[in-house]
Amino acid sequence: MVGPAGAPGVTHTSIQAAVDAAMVKRTNKRQYIAIMPGDYQGTVYVPAAPGSLTLYGTGEKPIDVKIGMAIDGENECR
Repeated sequence: MVGPAGAPGVTHTSIQAAVDAAMVKRTNKRQYIAIMPGDYQGTVYVPAAPGSLTLYGTGEKPIDVKIGMAIDGENECR
């Protein structure tokens, strides 16, 4: 589960950390990552893998989980 440090059940404080941990398992089975309500910043890279990965919010509404991408001048496309 992704959420604030110290919250009950939280194993990762960033979505990328949770994705990375899931990829280490190298399973063909679907894996699920629960995301607590909140705003999460940063690019999320999901590499190609044999199994499926599902990310889902635990809030009451879809808007309860927001994932934003922070891009600076060093990351611009040319």
